[in-house]
Amino acid sequence: MSDCNIQLTHKARILEKTRRIVVKVGSSVLSDGDGVYAPRVRQLATTLSTLQQAEVVLVTSGAVAAGMGALNMKQRPRTIPAKQAAAAIGQITLMALYEECFSRHASRVAQILLTHDDLANRRRYLNAKHTLLTLIESGVVPIVNENDTVAVEEIQFGDNDNLSAQVAVLVEADLLIILSDVAGLYETDPRLDRRAKRIALVERFDDHHRLQFLLAQNYDQSGQFEKAVAAFETALEIDPEDIYTLNYLGYILADRGLRLEEAKVMIEKALEKAPENGAFLDSLGWVYYRMGNYRKARQYVEKALQYEDTSATVHDHLGDIYSRLGMHRSAERYWKRALEMEDITPEETEEIRQKLQDGR
Repeated sequence: MSDCNIQLTHKARILEKTRRIVVKVGSSVLSDGDGVYAPRVRQLATTLSTLQQAEVVLVTSGAVAAGMGALNMKQRPRTIPAKQAAAAIGQITLMALYEECFSRHASRVAQILLTHDDLANRRRYLNAKHTLLTLIESGVVPIVNENDTVAVEEIQFGDNDNLSAQVAVLVEADLLIILSDVAGLYETDPRLDRRAKRIALVERFDDHHRLQFLLAQNYDQSGQFEKAVAAFETALEIDPEDIYTLNYLGYILADRGLRLEEAKVMIEKALEKAPENGAFLDSLGWVYYRMGNYRKARQYVEKALQYEDTSATVHDHLGDIYSRLGMHRSAERYWKRALEMEDITPEETEEIRQKLQDGR
């Protein structure tokens, strides 16, 4: 049976028993280059309004994207205050669009703005729970959005998947559906590992190492470095041979200039099992860069480029290495290439442009 048929069979079985659903939709799904794409919002509202015998809670992103459209901004804001300003304008635009689209199907909507702090505080958690349940019982579709205008962590790290999971627990949902531009659940991050395998169906989750790895990854992406290191070390205690944990922990330590010899040993161990993994080669090169061995760093990162030629990080690292070697024209060339890569983040864009401006 194909992956698609496995999923459809399993989904049909789940939907038969489902009475309350939380649907999360991200900015990448809702937006186009000019802001929020209205036809997609209309399609979403139509689909959710026609669900029979199911109560729906929608967790949405898109406020910043909607604000960008309203302000005629061509690039995503880079600073936190600018993102929050765009979100303040975009919240109104986004909710007006949702209200218009749902009203075509005689569905009423209500806006709920939450932050992770709201759900960490017991009193506010219960207030949010009671409000959401009252709306659901009244036949209203609650539309939950992260409060981008006041929250820094959410807007900085895009932690909306976690918010949707917390909302699902909050309203005691039977099902959480995450609409994403990623093709599914992978064994490893497909942006970092081109050979990442998609998992068609997870019927049980008793892989404690993978759970610990995902927890550590989440800590790292939300800027909680110490917690990330501790979680990765716990994952290594469970499975000392896991190459992705070895590489990830080695890299984040090296990036901070910490425990460099130990980081080097971990990444070398990973490379023994996957000698052609571009991400691992780049990580080892970065360790040597932090050690001040720029020629060795160049050797590994140039080799990484053979496998990761569309990676902004690898191009950026090569630019840094060439700069340290005094090869400034080569450094500038690789930094400019990094800016052309699709996987580059706004923060990386700002940092590289500053390097080009400084000429270093």
